Amino acid sequence: MTWGKIDPTKLEQSVTAYVDVTVAFPLLVAYVLQTTKPKKLKRLYERGDELRKKLIESYLENNKEVEELKSLMKKL
Repeated sequence: MTWGKIDPTKLEQSVTAYVDVTVAFPLLVAYVLQTTKPKKLKRLYERGDELRKKLIESYLENNKEVEELKSLMKKL
């Protein structure tokens, strides 16, 4: 489904398939699962404390006008 996003100069190279999503979606998912390697998991949840600390430090470093917030963060 493109909703008109096909470049008119490329129409000869495109294919139109009139198919219901209950048929098309499982076929697309099966194709993707068979033709791609699984990505390495980032495990962001396990690094939550570290990432939050980095985010706070970066914010405070790049927003010098927020001295009040810096003092509040030190109290935590």
